[in-house]
Amino acid sequence: MPLYFFLHLLTSPTAKLSKNNTNVLIISGLDLAIIPVSLLLGYILPSILMCLPVSTTAHQQFIAFWQPFPIWTIMIQSTIRFFASRLSKRETRTSTKSAEESYLDAAAPRYRLVFGLCMITHIPVIAIALLSPTTLLGYSPTLTRFLQSTFSDIFIPYGLDTNYKVSSLAAGALNFLHWDFYVGGTAFIVWASALYRDAEKQSTLGTGSGDAWWKLIWKIIAYTLISGPVGASTVLLWERDAILRQKKEKDI
Repeated sequence: MPLYFFLHLLTSPTAKLSKNNTNVLIISGLDLAIIPVSLLLGYILPSILMCLPVSTTAHQQFIAFWQPFPIWTIMIQSTIRFFASRLSKRETRTSTKSAEESYLDAAAPRYRLVFGLCMITHIPVIAIALLSPTTLLGYSPTLTRFLQSTFSDIFIPYGLDTNYKVSSLAAGALNFLHWDFYVGGTAFIVWASALYRDAEKQSTLGTGSGDAWWKLIWKIIAYTLISGPVGASTVLLWERDAILRQKKEKDI
């Protein structure tokens, strides 16, 4: 993810926007309509399969199936779009709005969907990390077992001490996933912040002052606490689009 985002910032026209090229953000209305279905089938469903109470072998198979979820999502998106574009003679367009306005209106529910998914998966984990193991005692044996985990068990990885030896393969995999989460999440936030600040600097809505950076930092912290790094990044990208829209309207 750090490499992908770095290449995007260096090479993509969507990384450096001005009032004359904001149309590069626009994707087709058909693609926007399909995205929730592709996300459901390509990512959410495989994630649910990993949580099912099945045998160890089946659980490992579901984990392996989940791993290439970006490929499943893209394949489903492309397949549905292929057939839908042939069944529909033309995509629905709103004649009273520009293409950019139509895109931003259609994209907002997708941002809300992603942000909502981030919240409903992040907040329960925070609750498990903070609640006492006796909170649900006698109500749900499974949740009571989960509540035995401490905040550090869930969120704090072991250091990079080369002399440290994990107690088992599972513990080592968990520690690896901790670092994977933080490296990928940090890269996501840095990338989204760069896009957000670039849009803000080009508008009259923001300045390059230190106050703007502090506001951005506190915004990232607040949204990360309630939705994780991907949720925070989603908000930044959503607000980036809103800034560009307001800037476009002022320039007209």
